[in-house]
This record gives sequence, C-alpha cells and structure tokens, in this order.
Amino acid sequence: MADKLLSISLLVSGRTDTTEKCLLSLKKLREELDAEIILVDTGCPESWRKPLTDYADKVVSFTWCNDFAKARNAGLEAATGEWFLFLDDDEWFDDVTPIIDFFKSGEYQGYHQAVYKARNYSNTDGSSYTDEWVSRMVRLEPDTHFEGSVHEALVPTRGKCKKIDAFVHHYGYVFVNEEQRSAHRRRNVTILEQLLVQEPNNMRWYLQILQEYADKSAATELRKYAQQAIQLVEDVDKPFANQCRGAFYTAALLADLWLDELDRLFVDCETFTQDRRNTYETNCSLYYYWTKGIMEKQKDKELSLDEEEKLQDKMAECAEEFVSNYELHKEQTTDEQEQIIEESIPFVKDVMQDEIYDAEKMQWAVSLAQSGRKDEVPAEYVKELTLRLQKEMENNGEFLLMQDEYWELGKARLLPLEQMILELPLSQWMAQVLVLETYRSEDLWDKIRTQLIELQTVENIRYDYFHAKAVNAVITGCAAGKTYEELQQYLWEYATCNVKLAQWIYTDEAYTGEMEMIEEPCRAAIWMQRALECDAKDWSGVLDNLKKAATAWPALGETVKQYAQLVGQEQEKLEKQQAENELDKMAAEVKQQVITLTENGMYAQALEIVKQLRQMMPEDEDFIYLEKELEQQLA
Repeated sequence: MADKLLSISLLVSGRTDTTEKCLLSLKKLREELDAEIILVDTGCPESWRKPLTDYADKVVSFTWCNDFAKARNAGLEAATGEWFLFLDDDEWFDDVTPIIDFFKSGEYQGYHQAVYKARNYSNTDGSSYTDEWVSRMVRLEPDTHFEGSVHEALVPTRGKCKKIDAFVHHYGYVFVNEEQRSAHRRRNVTILEQLLVQEPNNMRWYLQILQEYADKSAATELRKYAQQAIQLVEDVDKPFANQCRGAFYTAALLADLWLDELDRLFVDCETFTQDRRNTYETNCSLYYYWTKGIMEKQKDKELSLDEEEKLQDKMAECAEEFVSNYELHKEQTTDEQEQIIEESIPFVKDVMQDEIYDAEKMQWAVSLAQSGRKDEVPAEYVKELTLRLQKEMENNGEFLLMQDEYWELGKARLLPLEQMILELPLSQWMAQVLVLETYRSEDLWDKIRTQLIELQTVENIRYDYFHAKAVNAVITGCAAGKTYEELQQYLWEYATCNVKLAQWIYTDEAYTGEMEMIEEPCRAAIWMQRALECDAKDWSGVLDNLKKAATAWPALGETVKQYAQLVGQEQEKLEKQQAENELDKMAAEVKQQVITLTENGMYAQALEIVKQLRQMMPEDEDFIYLEKELEQQLA
C-alpha cells in the first residue's frame, strides 16, 4: 500500500534562475495534499544541497551519464506515492489548484493517468509560445518506468486519462543565440541517433528527431529523416502509426517548402493526400502546406495567365479540403486518450488551431471569388463573414488594417464592404484615417490606398479624404533623390487629391484672396496646382505660386524648395535647348546658302562663310565636309 497520495519528482542541475520558481510553485501541492517532493541531484553545486533539503522530502544523488531516463528512474525508485508526477527544474506551475481539486474531490480514483499543458515559449518576454499536452502524471504500477535517453517518457501508459486544466511555464527552448540552439540540437540528435540504431523501428524516436530538425537551416536533414520515417510506416495500418504518419508526411512537405522545391512539394502533396489511412488531422496538415506552396508559387512573376488561373483553382480546392477535414475532425467522436495523442503529434498539432481554420476557410472563399466562382461560397458563410466584418468596423479602432482577405472579398462584391464604408459616420471614418498617421509608414498608406481605389465604384468624400491624407502623409518628405519628373508627378497627385477634397468642403467664396478659411494642406495644394499649371516659360509665375504654397503649409517647405531648384535646372536646360535650336536653324539656313553659292560657282564666298561657321560649330560634320570640298575646288 502507498505511503503517500502523490509523489512529485524533478531533476535539479543547478539552474539558479528557475529552480526556486519551480519548487515554490509546488509548495501548495505539498501543503494541501498528502504529497512528497523528491529531488534528483544531477550535478548541483555543494552549496545547493542544504537549501534543496528545505524544499524537498528526499534528495537523491545521481551521477550524470547522458541518459535522462536513468535519472528519472532514480527518482521513481524513491517514490512512495499512489500517483507519480514529474517535471523539470526549468518549469513551474502557474496554478496548481486544478491538480489539488482532482485529488481532493476523489476524481482521481476513476483514472489511471492525467495530462496537463506545457507552455513552451520561443522568446524571452513570453509573448510567443505554444501549448502542448504532456503526459506527466500516472497511477504507479509495478512496471511503471521511464524510457528514452532524451525526451524520456513514462511507460506503459494505460487506462483512462484525465485532462487537467493546469500548465507549466517552460523557457527551455529559448536560446540566446544560434550557437546555443545548435549545441542543444547536437546534444539531443547525438542521443536520438544512437537510439535509432538500437531501435530502428521505434516511431517515437523519429518523431523526436524530426522535431530537432524542424528548422529552415536543417531542412536537408529534416527531409532525410522524414523519408526514412515514411518508409517505416509504409505498410502499417494501426492507429498510432497513422497518427505518426501525419507528422512524417508534414515534415517532408515542410522540408520541400524550406528548400524552395515547390514542384516536388506539389508531387508529394498529390501522393500523400491519396493515402486512405490518413486521419482528418493529417489531411488538414497536408492541405494546409499545399496552400502554402501555392502561395509561394504565385510569387513567380513569369507565370502565364493560364498557370495563374490553374493555381487559383487548386488553391480553392486545397483550402476547401482543409475546411472539410477540419469540420470532420470536430465532428468525430474520439475517446479522450486518443484525442490527447492526436493533439500531441508534432507538426500536425500546429495546424489544428481554430485560427488557422478561420484563415483557410476565408482563403477558400477568396480563391473562389478570384476564380470567378463566388456563387459557390455558401450563403451562410457569406452572412457569417458580413456579421464579423460589421463587428470589426463597430469595435475596432483600426479596422482599416483589416486582413487582406476582407479587402479581396469586398472587391469581389461578395461582402458589402464599400456599402459599409459609405454608411459609416464621416467623423468615425476620419478618426480611423487619422489612426494611420501614428504608424508613419508610406508602404501602409500605399497598401490601403490601393485597396480603396480597387474597391471604389462611386464618388464619395470618404475616399477623397483618405486619398488626401495618404498623399499628405508622404509629400513632405518625398523630395530626396527624386528627378524633376518624379517630384512633379508627386506634386500633381498631392494637388489633385487635396483640391478634390476641398471641393467637397468649401464654397466658392472660400477660394478668394488668400483663402485663409481653407485648411492648410488644401490651401497649399491650390497654390501648388496653379504653379504646376503655369507655362514652362513663366518662371516668375511658378516661383510666386510655389512661395505661396510653402507659406500656406510650412510643412511643405522643404519639398517646395527642392522642386524650385529642379524647376530652375529645367529652365536652364530649356534655355540651352532653345539656344541650340536657334543655332541649328541658323546652320540649316547657312548650309542652304552655301549650297546655292556653290551651284553658282562662287566657291570663295561659300568657303569664307563655311570657315566662319566652323568656328562656331567645330564638330558639325556637314561643315567639315563642305570646307574640304570647297578647298579642293579652289586648289
């Protein structure tokens, strides 16, 4: 009979930054349950021994031998609990109340194992992470033990499993640099490769080594082991093998994508999706990466129109298949233990998220719309998207930053996006536009402006207000490095947009005199338009209107200054060209005169005129030729 209800074991190796957090998070378990804490010391400094005993009931010394299972088993052997829980010293519970409730309520008596979540962070500030169910708690049986030199696991796991709504924070996968990441991978891969030699048919080792190589820089190795793993399950049709197959197939596709071998990815997708043993989750993963491959292929600027249309049709098909399999996955009745296994299968589990489902479903609708098949999008889904978009516009202070798919569906007239914009109170629209000014991003303004231009079917002040604000956001700093023609084009756009906006707002009386009632950017735009409309020869008119534009809106001053300099340079070019044109005209007339004199035998007079012109135009080949001819005639 067990002495304790729960034994808690962890390996401690001297991590000063996390071990105390871990032990403190276990304190409530020890206090409220009949529990013991067992620490396996795998190499702590001697100064740590005494503090460790203050937190633990037992401290087991273990000489590290590069085998995690052996170290875990050392703690397991010292356990006297009916149940056993283990974790690492770089993990700590957020809240242990659900575990306490599991035992205090007596619910534990109906189960043989339990899982909670590990929140694995990928950055130091904790903003990026994934949650994963981990099998860390079992009812102790005589044959319970750990296996695996790395990524060790308790075996055998049998009986009913409980999902406990608790999680541990885990920063073990956060690395300060690539060197540290690579060292961690090398350590694990070395052990896993040895395990594969010893147990070449163990699918669990393949799952682990594929996760180690799940990095773009290791794509070649990822593909190698994925291919080996696929061969391992080629002729197997059992539940766990079929779940693992999803990870193996997905790893191969991920390698194709990272190695930019898209044609191979498409062939692999075609092959893998034909496998009737695939679970719904596996198919979701396969179709998800098929859509990713198509998106990459669509970036090819050399695609023909026919190729683009075929890719769009295939995108719609793949996205629809993802949605269909995801919905079947939601509908299937799976016992809790099988569901836990499915949710823990690497690569596949990353795709099985509601956010990805929503994105793929919307991508399906977009692909149908862009293929001219918007009538195939279910009416219920259109209604759902419309309601979602309405809520977005009502509650989101930055709805203009909505995802691209909403814009595409609006432009395809599948969603009434333009109608919603036109019905939005003007004050609210103006507030939304002003939010964009805080981003100070020319690319962002250009992106949204392009979307609005493609969406627009009617004249409305909302569009003109946005276009004016968009061009104003960039015009004050756009002069650097621009040619005369480029800057003139920018200024024409600025003037046109603002003058058009002003026409919505101001009466004719506002345009008289200095136009002081008109907003600065609009007033400056009116003067700028007048400057641009001046005849190229009217330098004083151009300059006068430019000065008024800069005075009306001082923020435009630097741009005006740069443009004035470029206009001055253009004037110089124009004057020079005019002088050259006059000279060319005179030269043509003189050449005709020389020809006439020559035809009349007046060679001396003709030669004298040619010599005079040669001094003014020494490079003119006609005069060089005429001079030689005339000198020969007079010789």
